[in-house]
Amino acid sequence: MAFGRTLFKGKNCKETFRNVLHREVEFPCDTQRRMPELTDLISWLLQRDPARRLGYAGDTDKIRVHPFFAGMAWDMLADVTHPPYIPPPAEDNAADGEGFDVRDYFKKLHQSPAPPPPESGSSSSSPSSDFSSVF
Repeated sequence: MAFGRTLFKGKNCKETFRNVLHREVEFPCDTQRRMPELTDLISWLLQRDPARRLGYAGDTDKIRVHPFFAGMAWDMLADVTHPPYIPPPAEDNAADGEGFDVRDYFKKLHQSPAPPPPESGSSSSSPSSDFSSVF
């Protein structure tokens, strides 16, 4: 967003993905001169070796003290930024005070649906019993 295009721009999607995986970051023309803090931050966040990335292993303090964020009132950020919608707790979790667990949602999503109940008044349990053969 700061540069007007992706830093890994390719001729097509496949080339762009290849650039993400294998090319070094190339900032547009004079970006490093005009926005040195931003280019430094992005360079540290895009390190290929995860152990060298800024903020590796949950060390967010290194990100917070980066010069790009100078003047950021981190403690106030949580006070003024609120999500647009906070869903109510699920009925089964409301009693114990827990929130929504996304893992439970996906487990339920991937379970096979229950078979439909048999119709009342049906003389046969076979679904094909309503049809007759024409052979």
